[in-house]
Amino acid sequence: MTEPSGIIREDSPSLEEAAGDSPTSAPKAGKRPGPRREWRIAFFALLAAGLVAAAGWVVFLSPLLVVRSVVVTGIRLVPKSEILAAADVDPGTPLIRVNTAAAAARIALIRQVRSAQVTRSWPDRVVIVVRERVPALNLTAPGGGYDLMDSDGVVVRWSARRAAGLPLYLTTVPVAALRGNPELAAAAAVVGRSEERRVGKECRSR
Repeated sequence: MTEPSGIIREDSPSLEEAAGDSPTSAPKAGKRPGPRREWRIAFFALLAAGLVAAAGWVVFLSPLLVVRSVVVTGIRLVPKSEILAAADVDPGTPLIRVNTAAAAARIALIRQVRSAQVTRSWPDRVVIVVRERVPALNLTAPGGGYDLMDSDGVVVRWSARRAAGLPLYLTTVPVAALRGNPELAAAAAVVGRSEERRVGKECRSR
């Protein structure tokens, strides 16, 4: 800017700067990353993809994480071979591919099994925990002997003799129709409470 005396002040912007043509006035927001930064981004992206692919190979295809053993606990009545057959877990199967819920459901179909839990134990083992049914009542079997039945009305096993410590349950209902019978469940519950009291007294007397 020129004052009336014709002197140009040093702090006055030039015509080019006033018009926005100064080299320092260019916006910085549109500045693109340099080649080195782009190379680093590409490198780390490829590295991450490689790590994901390697992890997937180890988990799904590598022989390092396959089933080498199946451990079964909680069984007394059911043979281990029957549990393993129902679980249908083949050695060498990638551990991640073992359908634990389906295996537990198949095991639970065994008559003497009340429930089952199947879990993976890394790196190479499957663990099966079985909860067997417990006899609560004696029932006279149609062909002789006694059916030992649990509180759900399921025949756990047959015995030639009446099981000691279990009451005889008298009913005219066929054995096949007793599953889920509320009267039988109530009778088994009474037996269970009596057994708990008996065990408690024995523990206190020791």
